[in-house]
Amino acid sequence: MLQYQFHLQSNKAWDAMLSAISNAKHSIYLEEYILSPDRIGVTFVEALIKKAQEGLTVKLLLDWYGCKDLKNSKYYNLLIDSGVKIQFYRPPGWKWILKGAGPLPRDHRKLLILDEIVTFVGGVCIYDDITHWRDTMVEIAGPISQECLHVFFSMWHKVSRGSQNKKIHPNFETAKGFAIYANAPDTNETDFTDNLINQINNAKHGIKLVSPYFTPGNKLLPALKNALKRKVRVEILLSKYSKYAPYIVGKTQSGSLIKRGAQIYYYEPTMLHLKMMIIDDKWSAIGSCNLDCLSIHHNQEIMLTSRID
Repeated sequence: MLQYQFHLQSNKAWDAMLSAISNAKHSIYLEEYILSPDRIGVTFVEALIKKAQEGLTVKLLLDWYGCKDLKNSKYYNLLIDSGVKIQFYRPPGWKWILKGAGPLPRDHRKLLILDEIVTFVGGVCIYDDITHWRDTMVEIAGPISQECLHVFFSMWHKVSRGSQNKKIHPNFETAKGFAIYANAPDTNETDFTDNLINQINNAKHGIKLVSPYFTPGNKLLPALKNALKRKVRVEILLSKYSKYAPYIVGKTQSGSLIKRGAQIYYYEPTMLHLKMMIIDDKWSAIGSCNLDCLSIHHNQEIMLTSRID
């Protein structure tokens, strides 16, 4: 049976994650886009060091760009010295130049797995500036953690062995209607994007989307326009405080949808960083994938989906 709990603000999610780390007995696996050596980041680092010194297996899979400040700080060596194993996704190197790939894609996932039983998945990074952001981590316990483990270790082995050709995961579907979908575009896998577009293309009544950034590109935008043409109700909630360029581009893209009947709202109390999709009130998804071209086409992402039949 899947047990779950929602943590609806960055600092609330951190508290729950730190409590779970403190209670871990065997292993801790953390995959993060940003882990910064500031107040909250150091709190996590110290908690992880303590558990490693107690004899637990602790592995960190970190995006190099988002975590470069940690890599260049004293806390990196403290983690290593305590026995924590660390892999960085796509550090700068000759492959960038030889392949002409540039800095993309990035590992944008936020995933914490404890004792191979309890998992946190969502959109929350670990750095002080986002303390009061409206975001979400879902804490889940049950068989779904095995799917998250597969995603984590597929990426771990891919990074540690220097190979970009390993399939990130098979297609997951659990008997209870929950599933994990990941994007791994560097191996030509966009499982979540493909699933989302398929759900939108088959929507009959309503589409509800929440994202801090909205630059839908050549897959999502036509799908939404077609849904509106079919008279499907489209509602999109965006952030009033997203970064300048995505905000302007999002406004432009929103205009073409509003003209076709979409209803678009902007969340004002604080930065909205939640990524959530609901189709026909039967299928839903929550996790790390923004509705922008980076997440949809380039970055490593992970999403928890559910279906009610």
